[in-house]
Amino acid sequence: MELSLVPECPVAPVLWGAWATIGLGLATGLVFFAAQTVVLFIYLAVKIASGPVPDLLAYLQSLSSNGLVVSLATVVSALAGIAFMILFVRVRGNKSFSGYLGLGKISWRLVITAVVVFIVAFGAILGLESMYSSLSHSASAGAANSSFMTDTYQTAGWLPLLWIAVVLFAPVFEEAFFRGFLFAGLERSRIGAVGTVLLTSLVWASLHLQYNLMGMATIVILGLVLGTVRFKTRSLWPTIMIHALWNAAALVATAASLKS
Repeated sequence: MELSLVPECPVAPVLWGAWATIGLGLATGLVFFAAQTVVLFIYLAVKIASGPVPDLLAYLQSLSSNGLVVSLATVVSALAGIAFMILFVRVRGNKSFSGYLGLGKISWRLVITAVVVFIVAFGAILGLESMYSSLSHSASAGAANSSFMTDTYQTAGWLPLLWIAVVLFAPVFEEAFFRGFLFAGLERSRIGAVGTVLLTSLVWASLHLQYNLMGMATIVILGLVLGTVRFKTRSLWPTIMIHALWNAAALVATAASLKS
C-alpha cells in the first residue's frame, strides 16, 4: 500500500553538473542568508521604532537566539531558498521539481524505515554523548548546547510558529538543499556517492555554529546517517521525516527541561 503524496516523475530528470550544482548551491545559500538578514533588519527596525534600545550591540547579539526572530527568519529564508531551487531545476528543463529531488511516491516501508533509523540514530548519539561526558568529565554535549535551545524556546513569542519553523520548514529546506539539490548534482561526479554524503554532511554541520564542537560533531554524524539513507532509499522523504523527528525531539526535551 502506498501513500501517494506526490506523483512520481516518469521521466528521468536532467541534472546540473557538479560545478554548476556548486555554483547554484552557493547562489541559493546567498539568497537564504539574505532573506534571514532582511528579517533581522525589519525586526530590529520595528524594535527601534517602538522605543529606544539602551545597548544596541548587546541586543543585536541576543537576536541570534531570539525565538521569534529565529522562527520568522527560518520560514522566510526556507521559502526563498526553495523558490530559487525550483527556478534552477526548471531552467535546466525539468518539469518536475519533486522528481529532481527524489520526492516521488512514499510507501509505508519508507515511513517505517525513517522511524527505525531515527530511533537507532537518536539512541546511538545519546550514547556517544554520554560516553564523551564520562571520559572528559564534563557536561554532555546536549547540556552544553542546551542554552541556545532554551533561550530560543523562552523568547519564541508564539510557540506554534517556532514548532512550525523548526519541525517543518527547517527540515524541508535543509533536506531539499543538501540531500536533494546538492546530492543530485554531486552524486554522479568524481567524488561519487561516498564523497557527496561526506561533503554535504560537513557543509550542513558548518551552518550550525551556535553549537559547540561536540554538538557540531553530532550534526556531522546525523548528516552521514541522512546522506546514507538518501542514497540507499533513493528518496528524500525518509531524510525529511528523520530530520523533523529529530528537531521535534529537541523541542520536546527543551520544553520538558523548562517545566522541571
